[in-house]
Amino acid sequence: MNRVDFVQTMNEYDRNMVEELKTLRENIEVEEARLDEQQQQYAQMEEELSAKKKELNAKAEETSTDLNVLSDKIQKLKEEKAAEEAAAAAKAAQEAAAKAAQEAAAKKAAENAASAGNNNTSSGSKPTGGYVYPSNTGKLNPTVGVVYFNGHRETYYSQKVLPGHGLKIPGRHVASDGTIRDANGNLCLASSDYPKGTVVETSLGTGVVYDSGCASGTIDIYTDW
Repeated sequence: MNRVDFVQTMNEYDRNMVEELKTLRENIEVEEARLDEQQQQYAQMEEELSAKKKELNAKAEETSTDLNVLSDKIQKLKEEKAAEEAAAAAKAAQEAAAKAAQEAAAKKAAENAASAGNNNTSSGSKPTGGYVYPSNTGKLNPTVGVVYFNGHRETYYSQKVLPGHGLKIPGRHVASDGTIRDANGNLCLASSDYPKGTVVETSLGTGVVYDSGCASGTIDIYTDW
């Protein structure tokens, strides 16, 4: 009986072991399938990450190129602005020098007129230049180099100092009073406050703006003085 019980016990143990092994094998197969699936997912993720990395690298290179182009454009704009400022400064210096030369010439002319005993009359005087200079009170002339008229300051600049070859003055000629006039007899003016072509009344009559470069609030009358 004991032997029979022992055999039965062993058989039952064997059956249990077989069931456990079967269950374990099934679990191993399930785990292997899960691991295979995960491995495939990891491989796919690695491919996607690699593609994303290439895309990001391409965008980084493109951005770097764009930044270089932008930097070059900014540098070019800075250089152009510096060149414009330098040209403006040179022009201002040239105009200042021309203005100084003009004022010196006017002073010299006034000294020459005074030394020659030039007596002004209400109708004007006729100096050695052959021009009858305006001499009424408030009229601009080589002796009176600055007057104030109609809310602006009037001075003059000479074509002997600034020939003004680039000025487009139709019918340009020198009038009997030594002023430069156009075909209609209008005075030729320079102003920084009015655009070219503007008609302006001056102490010497009607004028038209043909030039610029003088100080704001000032009208320069073009002359041969």
